[in-house]
Amino acid sequence: MDAAKNKTRAPAKPFTHREAMLTTFGLGFLRPAPGTWGSLPPLPIAALLVFIGSGSMAYHTAMVLILFVFSAACVAFGPYAATRFRRPDLPVEAKANADAPEIVADETAGQALALMGWPLLIAPQHPHSLWLMLAGIALSFFAFRAFDILKPWPCNLLEKLPGAQGGVGVLADDLMAGIYASASIALLAVVLT
Repeated sequence: MDAAKNKTRAPAKPFTHREAMLTTFGLGFLRPAPGTWGSLPPLPIAALLVFIGSGSMAYHTAMVLILFVFSAACVAFGPYAATRFRRPDLPVEAKANADAPEIVADETAGQALALMGWPLLIAPQHPHSLWLMLAGIALSFFAFRAFDILKPWPCNLLEKLPGAQGGVGVLADDLMAGIYASASIALLAVVLT
């Protein structure tokens, strides 16, 4: 492992409720690709709800709760995160607004948003609805990660919003990526069904 790279990483301790929420229960400390790790938690919840046939209301309620909880964590703990996860490799003026790789609550929220587009459009009576729903969940993961990494307009502008120290900019670009992913998957569902 590259020692120089490790110097820019925040230590895992202390690990309090704020770190738990900001790092999605520690997933933000995993390497490589902490953003990918942070995007994973909504997927098994969505798949389980689809598999047990919980219905659209339960599915969407769960995704909205995940979206709300992790969005609130970004905004509420943003000022704390700006100092706790400060990156020593950045100039002083940029440190406060940096989206530290350990903070993945924004990816968790964005992925939950991305998962909302597909199930509304698959009729439960469709002969392959279970497999279509599970395929949509997998596709929403890849679509969200692509939009989150590529940051098409206005994602690239949203991450620079004033108040990023408060978590707004850190969160906004991921929510926009979630909207893009959800819309793309919904469009695909309309074409396929």
